[in-house]
Amino acid sequence: MNNQIKSFTEKFKIYFQIKLKFALIISGLIFLLSNPANAQSITYEEFLNIASQGLNIEAVEKLRENFPKKFNVTALDIGDFSGDGKNDFAIGVMPPRSRKNIFIYLFADSLNNYELIFSDTLKFHELPVEIGFSIENQICFLTHKIADRNWEIKGYTFLKNEFAEYDFYETDKLNLKKNIIVGEEKYTNFKTLQGFNGFFDINTLKELKKISFVNLPVYDLKRNVYKGFKRSVEITDDLQWKDEDNFEEKVYGKIHAAKTENALLLTIDLSEIQISEIDSVNPVKYEIYFDRSLERVKLQKRNKIGFRENADAESGGLEIDYFPFMNNFEVKLNFGKSFSINKDEVQIDFENFRELKIQIPLDQILPAKRNSLGFFTSINIPLKGKENLILKNSNGNSKDPSSYGRLIFIDRNEYFGKIVTGKFEKLILQMKNNAILPVENIP
Repeated sequence: MNNQIKSFTEKFKIYFQIKLKFALIISGLIFLLSNPANAQSITYEEFLNIASQGLNIEAVEKLRENFPKKFNVTALDIGDFSGDGKNDFAIGVMPPRSRKNIFIYLFADSLNNYELIFSDTLKFHELPVEIGFSIENQICFLTHKIADRNWEIKGYTFLKNEFAEYDFYETDKLNLKKNIIVGEEKYTNFKTLQGFNGFFDINTLKELKKISFVNLPVYDLKRNVYKGFKRSVEITDDLQWKDEDNFEEKVYGKIHAAKTENALLLTIDLSEIQISEIDSVNPVKYEIYFDRSLERVKLQKRNKIGFRENADAESGGLEIDYFPFMNNFEVKLNFGKSFSINKDEVQIDFENFRELKIQIPLDQILPAKRNSLGFFTSINIPLKGKENLILKNSNGNSKDPSSYGRLIFIDRNEYFGKIVTGKFEKLILQMKNNAILPVENIP
């Protein structure tokens, strides 16, 4: 991309004091403009002149009928988000007297033409520049200011042959009580399943707490999930939440969740760990905890901002000591008062240390009309002549419900990460209508 395009597109990056730490995750995404007066728009003819430096201008001119009759361009970025090595582009336009409406379009290069992949209508809060694009690493990021101190950044990319959400970031203010406000930021990566939830002082931006964790989607047991989306989490060194930047990532197994009409099924697979490495004296210790509340922040005495860092009625789970060389285990249930689970209702099965399977009644842990549940798991493995290997799905602990990760229960026709184009969904609908496969075997 030449300097003229860079100069123009950078005027449409974020200019407000968003929580800057997110820039470390998506390098180069966030640009701040020192003065809101830099916000501007250009005419369609000026856009064509800029586009000619990086796009097939004849193919671009064929798209004119997709746009309103009269408009100015308020947002633009050019780059490859389809992964074919050719430039695609994202554009935002505003018709005269639009009352804050911005029409956004994402076009992908397709056989020397440009195919409309995604379009939407958004409203800007104060200035058109609050809606913008950044195309980096085959991802198109859409930035949108929703309200005062409330920003969203959505990443879109191709997963296999579908255009879908890649990740989502939001920063907002959380009103705990009148005149008591805390800043909050959320990040979810739909491809890696990792995310974080951070809280900060709204005035000083000082970080109060940050929880890094893994989201685990829970699909129906018999559902075939489209290959672009994960239904299991790999247990790697990342799950140890190391602070070091340079370490060799190792895969130890995976965590899998599924649901039936009546039960939650959890599988912890440690197939990549050699049993010969394990100390035969001490047990492998598992912690599997749930939180029905999902509350992280709470007001303490004298209206001090605090966190739900102690086990309570809404949290609880089970602890398992497994002796792999004796192939037996001991179970301790530690559920809070909101749960009504007894030992007979929890089914546990081990497959020669390699695989732990747990089945729990779904209606006993998931509140009615809810689609998510706090979830924490920790695996403490004693190794011969070494420190214990501790693998867990968040940087917190079982006694701190505010630090748990998430189980996300997915409806039958949805995915964790929205499919935007719907081409795959249309194909599935056609398959169902034509009865190519039994309906129960179609995602």
